[in-house]
Amino acid sequence: MDRLTLLKKIYQALKPNGKFIFDVFTPLMRKKESCSWKLIYTDNTEANY
Repeated sequence: MDRLTLLKKIYQALKPNGKFIFDVFTPLMRKKESCSWKLIYTDNTEANY
C-alpha cells in the first residue's frame, strides 16, 4: 500500500474532528528512548509501545 492510499484510509476512518498524529523519526533516531510511541485515549489513559 502506498503512503497516499494509507493516509486516505486513515482520514476516512477518523471520527469527525478526529486527529491522527505520527512522527517521521526512524528507530535509529529514537535509540535512546524507552518506547517508540504513546497512545493517549480520550479518557486520558495511556499505552506505551
